[in-house]
Amino acid sequence: MTFLSPSVLFALAAVSIPLIIHLFSKFRTQKIDFSTISFIQDLEHETIRNIKIKQWIILLLRMVIVLALVLLFSRPVMEGFIPGWMGAELESRIVVVVDNSASMSALIDGESRLSRSKKSMIDIVSIFGDNSLFDIYQTNPPKKVYSGPIDLPVIRPIIHAIPVTASNDHLWAFIDSTIASIESTEPNKECIIFSDFQTWPDSIRSKANQGQSWRYYLVSQGQIQDNLSILDVQSVSRVKTKNQLLKLNTRILNNGLIPKANIPIELLFDDHRVGQVVTEFSPGTSKDFLFQAFPTSDNLVKGTIQLPKDDFELDNEIVINLPITSQIKCAIFSRSSDNIFMLETALRSINEKEEFLSIETRIQTELNRLFLDDIDVALFHNVGVLSEQSITELKAFQKKGGGIIWFGGGLSNQPKNIHDIGIPTIKNVVESKTGFFKAQKGEHFNQLFENLNVRHIDRELPEIFKYAKINPSHLNQVLLSLNNGDPLLIEKKVGSGHLFYFASQIDLRWNDLPMRGAFIPMLHQLLLTAGTDELNSDPVWIDESKWVALNHELLNHEWELVLPSGSKEKLIPDFQQKGLLISNTNKLGAYTLFSNGVPYTSFSTILHPSEIPADPIMKAELLSIFPDESAKYLENSVEFTQSFNEARHGKSLWKTFLFIALLAMIGETILSRGTGETIKRSQD
Repeated sequence: MTFLSPSVLFALAAVSIPLIIHLFSKFRTQKIDFSTISFIQDLEHETIRNIKIKQWIILLLRMVIVLALVLLFSRPVMEGFIPGWMGAELESRIVVVVDNSASMSALIDGESRLSRSKKSMIDIVSIFGDNSLFDIYQTNPPKKVYSGPIDLPVIRPIIHAIPVTASNDHLWAFIDSTIASIESTEPNKECIIFSDFQTWPDSIRSKANQGQSWRYYLVSQGQIQDNLSILDVQSVSRVKTKNQLLKLNTRILNNGLIPKANIPIELLFDDHRVGQVVTEFSPGTSKDFLFQAFPTSDNLVKGTIQLPKDDFELDNEIVINLPITSQIKCAIFSRSSDNIFMLETALRSINEKEEFLSIETRIQTELNRLFLDDIDVALFHNVGVLSEQSITELKAFQKKGGGIIWFGGGLSNQPKNIHDIGIPTIKNVVESKTGFFKAQKGEHFNQLFENLNVRHIDRELPEIFKYAKINPSHLNQVLLSLNNGDPLLIEKKVGSGHLFYFASQIDLRWNDLPMRGAFIPMLHQLLLTAGTDELNSDPVWIDESKWVALNHELLNHEWELVLPSGSKEKLIPDFQQKGLLISNTNKLGAYTLFSNGVPYTSFSTILHPSEIPADPIMKAELLSIFPDESAKYLENSVEFTQSFNEARHGKSLWKTFLFIALLAMIGETILSRGTGETIKRSQD
């Protein structure tokens, strides 16, 4: 405890005045005539003793009254960062960091966290003296919005202009870099942080490099009462065509503090409601829902999951763009036309039914160049030698979302970096000789082939006479295996594309796959999966750049981007990388890209997971981030200005001593009156 007016403590000598008066009264005597003294002894034992005790209590109370009043006027305070008597005179550098990320738009008692923080910032400006230099920073986008002396008419509109965003911040790294960049000669350095503190420090400097010379005020915002959050929306359907149901798995969490009943969850395709479920949520619980609906478009479907309004609206809607495959351009590579006769026959039978395949055949003993600019799926069957340039082209092809279907079994003289495109290592070629190996469903078979139009799929799986024994990695998903456990068909995600690898060729000397009823439906599914343009339509986190791959023939088109707000931007393709880089993604919602005025693709931005409101870091854990006794934790409440002032200068205790003085006065009055009545009654 310290005193803001310590000179008043000299008046503590007045505490002895009641004692001096009491002792002085002992020397004054008064004669009283009694008619008899027969009851003097009884009076002394029963009454006079009580009177003496009360007199000592009254004396003590009078001394307490004087002591409390003296301490009251000396302005006692609990110890803070800066003694109040020097707060106005001390040269100070004040850094204010305002978290204006997405989670700060959540409502507390009907007002956003950011708005409450702005008001509190303006309210505490008057606390600082004229010798204080102010720096105000916002986290999204990171920048300094003010630097200079305290000038409230100038500071107020600047604070109000700090925008609400849907962005994700890196609060701790930003604070670290900000403090490290300030060269301050002021003896007092303070940093005030307005945030909801949802994430642990993402910088190792947060505790190790924060000097003891800086003092921190951590202004927390409180927890949201009413909030449902859409945590995730995923397309379950691997194959997306206009005649098949689209399946979306949705996970929703009640991360508020109140139970929610009769909550409608809606699915919209292209702004038309196609599904709804009504349910309830207890606090802290999550539920998964599977929505199914047919596409409403032949090209691209904009799917939207919606929740009712609550205290945080940014996590009440997620948009996911679902590309519908209508046409696939595929190229077949082989060393001879005889090797691909059965494969070509199967592809053309598919095309006669669906009319969506464009097939090119490229017969070469050595593949020096592949020319895949306009190809969606590349099929390789018993190919010759691939050059280093071909491998480089395949890596670029996969990076932009191209699919590869590879029928292996006889790789030789291949480049060392063939494995960069996902081709597994062949240990040796296995032949059954007299018998065969029976193919069976792999662990991930149903994820891709659940909609095969085959009555008895187990009967239609092939018999294998010859295959390449491979060593798959943990990244491979086995779709078909053999009864001896070796994989026959594996899938691997490489870059943004899919690789499907058969360990056996389409050849009756290797297997009877071309004779099986499952072959054409399975090949159909593989083509649809490998050829679906998921790269261009995949969502990105807000503020994350989006790359849209383009074919060579599209580079000279006029490109226009329509933002969620409805505004439009002209874009210029990157002719060298063959694509468009979209950097302006700071709004939540769907972005539609037009080529020569015609919709080409669409993608959406989603809220970063760290911005979905959650339980804030506990006070003790938050303070442990900072060096000992260099930080104070405050709640941004109605009485924040008083709380901040007390944290800075110490909590004022004058009310406590006033209360003690009043209690002592009341006690002294009651006891003094009682003593007089007792004496009067004794005299009677």
